[in-house]
Amino acid sequence: MSQTTYNLRPAVARVGMRSDLEPAAIRAAIAEGELSYGLLAQVGTSDKQMQLVQELAAADVDAITATPLASAASEQVFVAADFDGEIGAGQIVPPRTLTLALNSHSDWLDSTGVLAYRDASGKTQLERITIPANGNVELKSAQAVRQLVSVTVPTQTGTNGTLTIGVDNTSVELDRSHFPGVVLYAPGADVFVEATLDVADEASADVIVNGTVWVVVEDAVVKGDLVYVRVVESGSDVRGQFTGTAGSEVALLVGASFLTSAAGDGLAVVSL
Repeated sequence: MSQTTYNLRPAVARVGMRSDLEPAAIRAAIAEGELSYGLLAQVGTSDKQMQLVQELAAADVDAITATPLASAASEQVFVAADFDGEIGAGQIVPPRTLTLALNSHSDWLDSTGVLAYRDASGKTQLERITIPANGNVELKSAQAVRQLVSVTVPTQTGTNGTLTIGVDNTSVELDRSHFPGVVLYAPGADVFVEATLDVADEASADVIVNGTVWVVVEDAVVKGDLVYVRVVESGSDVRGQFTGTAGSEVALLVGASFLTSAAGDGLAVVSL
């Protein structure tokens, strides 16, 4: 049968397509669960596996230290061996704000401690923390943290002050180590899977980690905007989708920006 109708204004691209022919870094992977073209991928059980971006966990006040750290009448430096929480000294995925809860006690003096941590880009940062007299405060890191290295607590009056370290979602960033890139569209691959799927569980997939790619955006974006990715499912909005607007259900994608503008539900180019 011959074609009798033609679309005079076809879509500029298909979601998940590369936007140019410039050199790009592409990573071959195996889908751990179903994947969709044009969504951000998260490293799975192994470095060779990719999965859908996982739902953002709730705040956890003792994720780093299940056993509270105690003050002392001398300076202390707490390191990995002292971090016995569920996350402990491991990597925080995705990087999130650290919380430091001090109990209410006169052993806490007005003083300044130091946090040493790796940020979402993997760079080591030193940050001063202001400890108020008598404690009774929750302090927070200034940015999202990938891994806590050490906490220096200056000399206090005695040993009755306690410090519990956890995480919350004040600031959330997606590091490229665990969120490497976008699932690429594979022309012709869909003939091998169910019509409702792009990449079936355990099928091969390509992920672009350095280059440019077409994605669908939830809301209008402007060229040059930072890139945010949905980390909390909401109605028809799925995890791994893109937007240029910050919010409590999305996280900043490190090292990415929009190269084109687009209306909501439109196609835009993301540069990784």
